[in-house]
Amino acid sequence: MQYGPQSPVDVNDLVRISKLPSIAVETRGYEYLSTIRIVEFNLRNPVLADGRVRHAIAHAVDLQRHLAVVLRGMGKVATGPVSSALARYYTADVPRYDFDPKVAEQLLDAAGYPRKADGTRFPLQIDWVPFGETNLRTAEFLRQSLKRVGIDAQIRSQDLARYFQRIYTDNDFDLTVTSLSMFGDPQIGAERLVWSETILKGVPFSNASGYSHPATDGLIRTAHSETDPAKRVELYRKLQRQVQGDLPLLPLAETKPWTVYNRKVQGLETTPNAWVESLKGAWISP
Repeated sequence: MQYGPQSPVDVNDLVRISKLPSIAVETRGYEYLSTIRIVEFNLRNPVLADGRVRHAIAHAVDLQRHLAVVLRGMGKVATGPVSSALARYYTADVPRYDFDPKVAEQLLDAAGYPRKADGTRFPLQIDWVPFGETNLRTAEFLRQSLKRVGIDAQIRSQDLARYFQRIYTDNDFDLTVTSLSMFGDPQIGAERLVWSETILKGVPFSNASGYSHPATDGLIRTAHSETDPAKRVELYRKLQRQVQGDLPLLPLAETKPWTVYNRKVQGLETTPNAWVESLKGAWISP
């Protein structure tokens, strides 16, 4: 192999491969993507329509451990629907859901879902976008996290065509592990998952959850017509606070892709979108 962009090897193999003297690993070149791994809730499910249940699920998931165990530290814990890589728009001043299974249990009890005789409360299906084994491992991590608080979650796997049909056309899911890329601006990235006008049948990576809230829609529409850059920034910061309070999706981690290449390859770009840039400046040294 001479050059492999967009995480060509599994994260579990990355440490081993990076120790080979002929191989180099580069994490720059993906800043334009600024991808966040998320869990989307299907709000058409009456159980998940209750905000207390969604908040309970958030408290049941140890985000730091997910980052360490599943992603091997390649990234950082996400705090909302906008990546911290978009420093101008990002705010950390959003509702937080610290890992606390006891709080999760209390919220589930309050929502009217006590543990039954077998220790479970209700079942859920977890789907995952088939873009690499780490998404499956995230689903497995989520399943174990939910089991701890009495939610009987099962993982469902399928090919990409069936996944797209199930999630975006049939809306036949409960939770789905997927990703959200920013593409340089919240208007391009984050809002397509939380704007009611992007509840679009058959359109992948749109608002699959069916989330619709007048306050969120109002912030988005105002941002679209705002000509003052500072006011537009503040609107998107308010949007992050609104969405994190409602929690139609659970941000897990800001992922860090990697490029693996032979050290003989020289002149590779490291610009924010380098992984799709031309290789016209690259060459192979003797």
